[in-house]
Amino acid sequence: MARTDEDGSAQSAAARLRQAVRNNPGTFVRAFHLELFGSAPELAEQFPSGLGEHRTALVQMVEHILGAFAEGSDPPALIDLLGQLGRDHRKHRLGERDYRLARTAFAKALAETARSSQDRAFAERAADLVCQVMEQEASRDSSPETWGAEVVERIDRPGPTVVVRLLADPEARPAPFAVGQYLATRVPQCPGHWRYFSPALPPHENGELEFHIRAIPGGAVSGAVLKHTRPGDRWTFGASYGRLGAGLDGVPSDQAVLLVAGDTGLAPLRALALALAVRAQNPRVTMLVGARTRAELYDLPDLRDLARSNTWFNALPVLDPSSWSALARATVEFSSRSDLVLLSGPSEMSSTCVDALRSNGVPLGKVRHDPFW
Repeated sequence: MARTDEDGSAQSAAARLRQAVRNNPGTFVRAFHLELFGSAPELAEQFPSGLGEHRTALVQMVEHILGAFAEGSDPPALIDLLGQLGRDHRKHRLGERDYRLARTAFAKALAETARSSQDRAFAERAADLVCQVMEQEASRDSSPETWGAEVVERIDRPGPTVVVRLLADPEARPAPFAVGQYLATRVPQCPGHWRYFSPALPPHENGELEFHIRAIPGGAVSGAVLKHTRPGDRWTFGASYGRLGAGLDGVPSDQAVLLVAGDTGLAPLRALALALAVRAQNPRVTMLVGARTRAELYDLPDLRDLARSNTWFNALPVLDPSSWSALARATVEFSSRSDLVLLSGPSEMSSTCVDALRSNGVPLGKVRHDPFW
């Protein structure tokens, strides 16, 4: 279908707004919070504006949404993205008034960041669509907004990393997520602060959960988990998120698959490999495990045990002390023998690998990763 002038104008406005938000994130965040919390001070407890991680996540999310507009994403793909955001926000138990106020705050923040009246007009339409779809999709979901689990064990690993094992409450078994997804998570040490953690095990009937949490500089939640998590703690989970694995149905049994993991991005790919191990027929699967130091390869012995008992699977370490360049080179090399490439790790790692694949002529249609935010 030919693109209309109006479509092109909207895409150009979205691209300019995305660049403006990227260049002046503080302006956007301040304007959004001043408008929203000025109208609804009670929401400030659920959305902590003073937390750096929250501000960064908000800006990345907005950039990604504007990027979808700018790149002319198919309407179903954009609606799906906004639907995921709406379902994710169910954990805050937002009402019609909250979405109306958020729509106004979003439009005003974009308008304040924009440089032209044309872009401000687009900001109004974009805010209408974003909040309308989020609210509609949230209202259609009849599952519980949140569910809980109890910590039963912690294991300290190098990195520093802590492996946290939990049991989901009986009414939440098996836990409501697909293998390869990540979960909105709240820990008791940081009430009101939600973070996204990927289970390192596939969903199980007995409710077993496992997370690998690594300290992030300035990360209040990850730091609290490493310092204070103990058996008996209660964790709360919201919506599952992401389409990295799209469940086992998204992994064909007759194609070669390359899994590329960096940092604790290993967790969802580890879960995927464990889920494939109980499937009758599997493709040839190669996993590249990127790490800054040898100590961070603490899970490699278990992955090699999995490889010994499953001839279709192989795990290879890639030491990469800086910039993820070594992992990107290995990804390009192995992609030539793979029909599907799944990337999981920090945004810097994923974007470095995608750039390397693109510059080497690898079709990005066979590359899958969750958004870089």
